[in-house]
Amino acid sequence: MATIPADPAVRSWSTERRYEYAGRLHVLEGWTQKRAAEECGISRPRLTEWLKENRARIEGLGADAPLVSPRVAPIIETRRIPPPDEFYEYYFGHWVCPDCKVHHPDPDFHKEMRRAVRGDAQRVLINLPPYHSKSTEISVKDTIYEIVSNPNSRTILVSKSEQMAKTFLVSIKELLTNHDLYLPGRDLIDDWGPFAPNGQRQEGWTTTSIFVQGRVTPEKDATVQVLGVGSAIYGRRADTIKFDDIATLENQRNPQRVLEMLEWIDKEALSRIGRTSRAIFVGTRVAPGDI
Repeated sequence: MATIPADPAVRSWSTERRYEYAGRLHVLEGWTQKRAAEECGISRPRLTEWLKENRARIEGLGADAPLVSPRVAPIIETRRIPPPDEFYEYYFGHWVCPDCKVHHPDPDFHKEMRRAVRGDAQRVLINLPPYHSKSTEISVKDTIYEIVSNPNSRTILVSKSEQMAKTFLVSIKELLTNHDLYLPGRDLIDDWGPFAPNGQRQEGWTTTSIFVQGRVTPEKDATVQVLGVGSAIYGRRADTIKFDDIATLENQRNPQRVLEMLEWIDKEALSRIGRTSRAIFVGTRVAPGDI
């Protein structure tokens, strides 16, 4: 029987790696599920569910088997994609401007936005005038980049209304399923997908959330969930929450309304990402004293 020592760093590991570790402690070392779950900082009932699918595999492991299982490692440990600028140019470089119908090279401020949201900062504010492709860059392209990088990722998109937030999800769905949006030989779906179950969008895909194929995680939260500011947030956790154009002339006119929005952001929205995840605010200033 393999000997697996308790590891004091286990609580800093990814969720899947902690379930794998707890499963080995239980199956290979004889720990109770309760003790193994407590050691790893995970849910005991969820560990029971995880073991139903993975017990046979763990029983066949050798003492020197890697901690992350073979079916998980390619997704969350070894997947490597190009840097954002290279990735965007390769897959989206043929896009044309909707106004003048020609392709423009990426402006420097687009690249600066990408560096900001892909950097180490846990709170990012991007404030630009209208028609500077803030939403396309951050809510759509960056979310696609995150999904490709890690299908286990969980993102919440918040906008001034649920209807507006849904438009972002429509764009994301199209980019994850429509081969016609790509040049021959530069198809993101062929290279990194499929993302939709069985190539379709019906199962697990709604107007407000999607669950991409290729997820290997016990977490039940959607890959992407969208909602209007102030709405109830379903599910438990997210890795990133993006607030996109939540300020309007109408909802910023009343200072009390601004305070209510701030309270909702602080107590409801940001509570879903914890202290180690990212919150990105994207918008345009609409009035003095706005949010």
